Amino acid sequence: MLNEVDEKLVDLEVRLSFQEETIDQLNDVILFQNKKIENLEQQLKMIASKLNSADTEEAVYDQKPPHY
Repeated sequence: MLNEVDEKLVDLEVRLSFQEETIDQLNDVILFQNKKIENLEQQLKMIASKLNSADTEEAVYDQKPPHY
């Protein structure tokens, strides 16, 4: 039979194993979220660029021609 110290050591090894697995899973989630954030930032920049160009185009179209 295992003595008390051996049981504690086995318990610690099991806990460490679960913690390593959890850390790996959390790391995967963080990597996925980072990719998602980068994708969303690119989309936001594209939308902002389109809005800015649309604002300047509308400003030109809203102006009256010089002969008025």
